Amino acid sequence: MKSLNQNSFICLSLLGILASAQAAPLASLGDDAALFVTGRARVMWQDNIYRLDDNVAFDDEANEDYAFVFSPGLELQLTDTGSLTSQVTAGVDIFRYGKEENDGLDNELANFAFNGKYNSGVTNVVMSASWREVASNSTELVDVNPSDLVDLAYRGRLVQQERTQARAIGTYKYSTRTSFRGGAQWNRRIFTGRSNYLNGSNSVSVPLTFLYQLRPLTNLTAGYRFRNTETLGSADNSYDDHYFNVGVEGELFSPKLSGTADIGYQFRNADNSDDVDNVSLNAGLSYEVSPQASVSLNASRDFRNASSPVIVDGERISSSTITDTRVGLAGSYRINTMHRLIGGATYVWSDYEDYDREQENVYANIGYRYNPNDFWTFGANYNFDLTDGKGLYSRDYDSNQISVSATLRY
Repeated sequence: MKSLNQNSFICLSLLGILASAQAAPLASLGDDAALFVTGRARVMWQDNIYRLDDNVAFDDEANEDYAFVFSPGLELQLTDTGSLTSQVTAGVDIFRYGKEENDGLDNELANFAFNGKYNSGVTNVVMSASWREVASNSTELVDVNPSDLVDLAYRGRLVQQERTQARAIGTYKYSTRTSFRGGAQWNRRIFTGRSNYLNGSNSVSVPLTFLYQLRPLTNLTAGYRFRNTETLGSADNSYDDHYFNVGVEGELFSPKLSGTADIGYQFRNADNSDDVDNVSLNAGLSYEVSPQASVSLNASRDFRNASSPVIVDGERISSSTITDTRVGLAGSYRINTMHRLIGGATYVWSDYEDYDREQENVYANIGYRYNPNDFWTFGANYNFDLTDGKGLYSRDYDSNQISVSATLRY
């Protein structure tokens, strides 16, 4: 086992540096800009790091481990007294695992994000961009066949990838009751390191929406979204998705219930696989139960692409279409100004369109947050991940994770 004292010393040193910080920005760059230093120290334990199936013979000692995660970063806030506000963050997650057999999992993963808003009264634009490195076998992040995960596990590696996205959506108020919304979003995922044989993707989507104000805080919507997705790596396929939808957004039925929801018909044209069509939907609703408690509901049904090629009846399918149906419920309860409880659960059903396979996933979490002031946050979390698959190349595993953390924004 690695020296516990060494990891503990690093963790305590970081916490000591953060604790010495004063409650103020690191630097004020004029009247409209402020620079903050952020830091987070986390200790987590996992019992299935590689997300291996229950029937896989593997070293349980290596698959179960604790890790120290240190996340220093910077945050730049830009505020225009007129109509523009923006935020830029950058940081790195430094992973150090406890056991010597998991030396290969030690990693430094960088991230960058930009968020901006522009509002002139007539025109409203929301912008975002991000880039991050990921090393995880979580089903939420990557869909990889069991044999590929076992191969990586025996080499002491997790699936590594880079994710990039950029988005700009603008709304123009045409009249007192009508508005138009449009924009573009770009997503790119590439696999790196020893995972570079997997299929990444490059996607561009263009959503267009007409909004009609039913009442002051409620809009009816009618929209169309075009999305082109190209697979990267060994796969050679391109998909065009067309989604026609109607929906509602804003305050719904009660001042305590708000959000967005749309439902419609989506069809996918593929270059080298079968075309697919389906009912699709998106919903994000929040309800204020009381001043202390709130709940939120998220649901979606959409297409995505598998990351691993498969062999079905002697034929190689380099990239297959998956239809994901997702429902999630989350809640928050504020005990008082300093103590808060959070929790949630998500169910995902994945239907593989190009061969006989189905998969069910359940993600659940419960946590506690302690905020003694505006700058410190202490937390504890438990996360559960269950996968139950049927058919060819299906997955069947469960995973537990417990973590405690301390975060400071200075």
